[in-house]
Amino acid sequence: MSFKINKVDNQLIKNLSWEASSKIIVQLMSLGNALVMTKLLTPEDYGIFGVLLTVFMVFSILQDLSLNEAYIQFGKPSEKLLNTVFWSLGFLGIVFFVLFNLLSFIFGIFNLIEYHVHYYIFLSFLLILAGFGRGVRMYAIVQSNFKAIAISDGLSIVISLPIGILMAYNGLGVYSLIIQFILKYSLQHFILWFKLKWLPRFIFDFQEIQNLRKFSTQRTLQKVSDHVFDNFDVIVLQYIHPVSTVGSYVKAKSFANQGSSTFSQLFQQVIFRYSSSKEEFEKRNIYYLLLLICILTLPLAIFFNFYGAQLFTYLFSSRWSFSGELFSLLSIIIFLQPLIFNLETTLNGLNKVKEVLLANFFTKVLIVLGMISLFFISINRFILIYLTSKLIQLLILCMLFYKIDLTNEK
Repeated sequence: MSFKINKVDNQLIKNLSWEASSKIIVQLMSLGNALVMTKLLTPEDYGIFGVLLTVFMVFSILQDLSLNEAYIQFGKPSEKLLNTVFWSLGFLGIVFFVLFNLLSFIFGIFNLIEYHVHYYIFLSFLLILAGFGRGVRMYAIVQSNFKAIAISDGLSIVISLPIGILMAYNGLGVYSLIIQFILKYSLQHFILWFKLKWLPRFIFDFQEIQNLRKFSTQRTLQKVSDHVFDNFDVIVLQYIHPVSTVGSYVKAKSFANQGSSTFSQLFQQVIFRYSSSKEEFEKRNIYYLLLLICILTLPLAIFFNFYGAQLFTYLFSSRWSFSGELFSLLSIIIFLQPLIFNLETTLNGLNKVKEVLLANFFTKVLIVLGMISLFFISINRFILIYLTSKLIQLLILCMLFYKIDLTNEK
């Protein structure tokens, strides 16, 4: 059997190569950073940061209303729409910055948040930077300039990680995690803008946004529900267990998620851009991609499932032994989540957002039941419920993708 590689496939392979190489380098450096930071910080530090990040990311996900993804999915819209979306994202970043600080201040007065308000204020500045930064990244993806994206992602990691490690070494605890997080994502946006040398025009037409409303609304609901249901367990745990236990869980989940995100995000931006162009899209390329992910992730997931607990104790001392036990269970996510993520990315690019939302409904019900059960069962048993929900989600998405027929849409 011979495979004919056309011009579209060549461009796809080139873009995948840039994104994959960038993500691999970034994730390897992030893994090294996590190993060092875990030795310098305590479970309590990670417990505090885990709760902060869970709350912050809800605002971060909401702030763009998925307008950037809607623009990419829309195809080849006008320059007027491009600039309208850019300024809309910047405006939304400012709005959510104000809203985030206002709510933090109010919750702080009534003691509704567990930790110091100034932690939230530090993080809030990233909302403004991300507002305009996501507009720049949107432009780069539409132009298929994945080389510039790869360089900006790599340089931001090289600069931000040593600064965070130095702060942790000097005993700054949670601040080292917060500053490292802010530097990483703000530098991404600045470096990408510098590489592209793109100056948006001051054009705004509210009517242009209406073309994106349906997709952006459904996609935003999907992202928020995914984040809330995948991370609300941290919020629940802080009311049941001491912060050290929460920190152990956060660290275990962080390492499992880092492994899964390495393969989840290898091709994310390219795949979304590729599947949004229905005239170029071929299902066989996605099948090859999913097969490659299976080959890469399954051996890792099995290895960490058997030896994850011992590795944690060996690398980080006995105080992280419980975290290692949880990691060995959660490591199955390294296999399941990349498949789920890339199937969702493909289906969203094909404008099947509503179908993905409905497909995920059943898994969210299981996750909710699992969170309620945390009051009555151990964390280990909750993880088993969580993994079962992810497996069901994967099977449903596979069936959805298999049934797609685009012959009438090309």
